[in-house]
Amino acid sequence: SALSVGGLLVDKLATRLRVRDGVLEAPEVTASLFGGEATGQLQAEGGTLTPAFNLSARVSDVQIGQVFQALYDETLVDAGGAGGLTMRGRGRSAYDMIKSLSGTANLEASSGDLTFINLSALDGLDEGVEEFNDAAEGLYRAGELDGSTGFERGLSVLNLREGLLEVGAADIVFAAPRPDGKLAMEMD
Repeated sequence: SALSVGGLLVDKLATRLRVRDGVLEAPEVTASLFGGEATGQLQAEGGTLTPAFNLSARVSDVQIGQVFQALYDETLVDAGGAGGLTMRGRGRSAYDMIKSLSGTANLEASSGDLTFINLSALDGLDEGVEEFNDAAEGLYRAGELDGSTGFERGLSVLNLREGLLEVGAADIVFAAPRPDGKLAMEMD
């Protein structure tokens, strides 16, 4: 049966645990989730020291749309993905632990579709920035941007510092004849 971790369903989980001198270690964690596989290592310290943890993980063949569906009730991206994550935190309360979170993630998406926007509707808008924005807003309000846009590959670097997630880079190579694109955002 599936295991729910923070709202995310894990189909299968296997690990070995070791506890020694107030330190919990899971040197080999494997999981099947969202159509793919994840492997990782976890170390958590406690006892007389300020509680802390370190996590490193890699995922492969994960269906990105299933992840977004579980988190946001929307697919947003229909593609396979792979990547790596390192994360660490320290604190005596859940708040302090989350506020101290730091780490990085590198993610790569294989060819697929952005399912929330039809960029072809913007073709032919060759105006200044302000005029383009006004025209794009009009198309959005009219529902003409509804649909999807194909892409060949997506790459992103995420940084986690003091509990804030920042997209350091997000590059999309769109399917021909569309040019490459870049995204930037921050999430709390």
